[in-house]
Amino acid sequence: MKDPSGNIFARMSIENFEDIPIVDIMFPEITTECMIGIWSMDLVSNRLNHTLASLDFLIVSVKGMKKDHNNNWNIDIETVDSFWPIAGICSVRKDSNVCSKQEPKIMTIPLEIKDCDQNRWSAFYYDVKTNW
Repeated sequence: MKDPSGNIFARMSIENFEDIPIVDIMFPEITTECMIGIWSMDLVSNRLNHTLASLDFLIVSVKGMKKDHNNNWNIDIETVDSFWPIAGICSVRKDSNVCSKQEPKIMTIPLEIKDCDQNRWSAFYYDVKTNW
């Protein structure tokens, strides 16, 4: 795992490929501004000497943020946009089983933001191949 500056923060070696473990990495407390930004995690093959998978994720500070009526932090879209270009946005209603479309949607977001189950690019979009 690398911090936003590209410095390696943690490294793990997996020897047994039969049972890939669930990895729990102790993440540091955000103490400096340089820790805020895009962190990355790579799965690298030592045998083949190349990257098999990569994941980027955003770490932000809660300083100056406000909580909503459900005690959740509100992250402005501008904060995310300052790190990543946003091509599209969708939402999943809170505390729901995203696979179940039986329950009515809870209006917690502006009407102009589509549900993720209606966007073809979303992982929550229903794909008929998943039932084969």
